[in-house]
Parts: sequence; C-alpha cells; structure tokens
Amino acid sequence: KNYTCIIEALRDLPNTKLLIAGAPANSSVDVESLKKFSQEIGVYNQIVWYIRFLTDQELASCIEASTVILLYYQPQFTSQSGILNLIAPYQKKFVYSDIESGLAKVCKKYSVGIPCRPNSTSDFVQCIAQINGVLVTESTSNWDAYLRNADWSSIYKDIELK
Repeated sequence: KNYTCIIEALRDLPNTKLLIAGAPANSSVDVESLKKFSQEIGVYNQIVWYIRFLTDQELASCIEASTVILLYYQPQFTSQSGILNLIAPYQKKFVYSDIESGLAKVCKKYSVGIPCRPNSTSDFVQCIAQINGVLVTESTSNWDAYLRNADWSSIYKDIELK
C-alpha cells in the first residue's frame, strides 16, 4: 500500500479517520516509521492503528465499519488484490491505484472502484472527495457481475471446459 501518500493526504482531509488494520503485508512496512511520520505532520490522531493478524470476524468488522476502502498501492504493485474479493459482498466504495496491474484491469472491466494516479497526494485527495460525493454510485449490477465471475465454482467450470 502507499501508506506515506495516504497519511500525507490526511492533512487535506481533516474530517477523515484512517483505519490501518491487519499485520503488515511484508517486512518492508515499518509501522513505527509511519506512526512517527503521522505525528510529525500532525495527523496521528486521525489514524486508528490496529496492527496485528485479524481473524475473519475482525476483518469483516473492519470492512463493515469503513466507508471507503483503499486499494491504493505503489506503482510497482502489479498483482491482483485478495481484498477485492473480501469487500465485494459488501459492495463498498473503494479507491485503487491506476497502474498496470491485475487489480486495475479487473476493476476497469467491471467498472467498480475509483482509479487514482499513484504517488500523488493531491490526486488521492481529489479521489476521496469524489468518492465521498454524490458522483460515485457503484452499480449493484457491476458488483453482481464481478461476484459471478469471481466465484470459485464458475472458475472451476471454466477450467473444466478447457
């Protein structure tokens, strides 16, 4: 994730709380540095830090409690995101990095989420303002189409037919 950019954006989003939940995705994520950075720029109190492995129920609670989910990765991220499958049943609004990745391709294919240029605090702030406004209404049919195609049984049938 692009934590530094997201944390920096909180200066321009004073009425926003950020929930950072779960165990770090890899060892390169220095949580203490992120906490120190957030204190230095005056946004520490806007962040809820829940840094540990989450049970399925805790993760579900975090998703339910969130208004907007951030799949805002750094430009070197080129993979898919398992979180998309977890948030899909909730049909949550979300922001994703507009980069060449499996995640971005799927989001564009099904017209879900708001693409945002990576590593740009100002663009990120604009995306959050857009997603919180009336301009964004995810179509239930878009999510339904995604869920049908992301279902393991349909994937298995596709493999079986080949």
